[in-house]
Amino acid sequence: MDTIQKDNENASGIRLLVVGTESQMVYILPADPVGSQVLANPIELPAVPAKFVVTGIFNVEWRVFVACRDGCIYSIKNGSSRGTAVLTGSVIDPGYAVVALARQDKTLWVATMDRTVGSYTVRGKRTECLCMPEDIVEICVANFNRGSVNTVLLVALSTGEIRMYSKGRAIHSFTVEKPVLSMSTGNYGREANALVIVHGKSQALTIKL
Repeated sequence: MDTIQKDNENASGIRLLVVGTESQMVYILPADPVGSQVLANPIELPAVPAKFVVTGIFNVEWRVFVACRDGCIYSIKNGSSRGTAVLTGSVIDPGYAVVALARQDKTLWVATMDRTVGSYTVRGKRTECLCMPEDIVEICVANFNRGSVNTVLLVALSTGEIRMYSKGRAIHSFTVEKPVLSMSTGNYGREANALVIVHGKSQALTIKL
């Protein structure tokens, strides 16, 4: 599951739920669903969806990148008529099973089981590749807008090391309790740049500001 902004990009704006099912379907649900009501026609994928990356605004223009269990990444976008969705012909095949997805502006970062993180365009062309020394468990993108560093890619490894990259260059790394289950960045209270890490074994949270 994931969410998509309905009308605007405001953090307090209405979000819609995007759901992928074992029957290879993707649904977009209204903020207050009644019965089986959906906002866009359901899309059937060639395989079972595993991970989403959602971008855009539902009432304007949007796109959903879906990593499926067949190892490929498919793209769903809004149709020509409002309230419709179409499966595009763009398919990304990284060559290995997808571990994690993250979006940076018009770039899609894809982490795979061969210990690499590749960047892809919307049309599926790979533009960059980062090699890691250990298995990758999660990736995410943080927007700092501070000094010369605006956007940072964070890569969590199975050893508990978290590496930070800016413009393809490693700028910092630190180690936390392993295993890392998930990461998220954004506002936390009054702090504008927070990183929240979920640990798999202890179920604890690490919050870094």
